[in-house]
Amino acid sequence: PEPVAADPHAEDLHATSPPQLQNLVDRLRNGESGAMEDLYRIFSRGVRFYLCRQLGAQELEDKVHDTFLIVVQAIQ
Repeated sequence: PEPVAADPHAEDLHATSPPQLQNLVDRLRNGESGAMEDLYRIFSRGVRFYLCRQLGAQELEDKVHDTFLIVVQAIQ
């Protein structure tokens, strides 16, 4: 497999505090407009790097989307 560069956006996940994540989960559960987009922005960056390392670049977008839907369903 090809080497994967470090994710330049990984700091976004680390910069999100537990209270901020709890607020985001609450917003999702309440059906607040824009909450899903906020979660996707944070989620996709971190999981994309992880999945690429595990699976390679092929099928990456599908796996990111599938994993995101699982997370959203679990939150809701």
